[in-house]
Amino acid sequence: MALRFRFRGSGFWPPGGSAWSLGSSTRMKRSVLLLLAALTVSGCAHTTPTIQEDHSVASSVPVVAPIPGFIGAWVLSDVRFMGVAMKFDTNGTFRYWFFSDINSGDELEYPIRGTWRWSGSVLELTAPHDLFDVRWHPYSYKGEMCLLPEHARQWKARDGREYPDRLLFRVRDFDDRQPFARRRRGA
Repeated sequence: MALRFRFRGSGFWPPGGSAWSLGSSTRMKRSVLLLLAALTVSGCAHTTPTIQEDHSVASSVPVVAPIPGFIGAWVLSDVRFMGVAMKFDTNGTFRYWFFSDINSGDELEYPIRGTWRWSGSVLELTAPHDLFDVRWHPYSYKGEMCLLPEHARQWKARDGREYPDRLLFRVRDFDDRQPFARRRRGA
């Protein structure tokens, strides 16, 4: 719904002739209008489009990933209470395994399948079920490239700590039948 204003004397007035709630100062009204115009022109006053996810179509796969040797398996370091494993394929799809010491009663059948794509240096995952995280960042830990989940990246930004128990490490001898057999001990 757009507001329409007409010029009346030396100031702007809304239809019906009543004054704005900001006061009757013409200078104030013009200042507000100029500020709104400046924000609109500079791009600060805009709406963000909603992204529609389509789980049926694989994402486009970049020729060069931000992590050399990215294709393959990545597994969470050895954490007693949970496990995450993902295997990325060259066609933009991945398989995902998860376990936890918390039993919700709605146990899924693993692996879950989904699609992946790089958005700049951020790995974005799309799947029909909830995942440990859907945004992952390349992260160097003790000289080794890992995947850092978005939530742990935010924690690190707040408190400066590293979260090695949230990192996925590259696993070369991965076995789909035992996805957690090669977890990193004591990362």
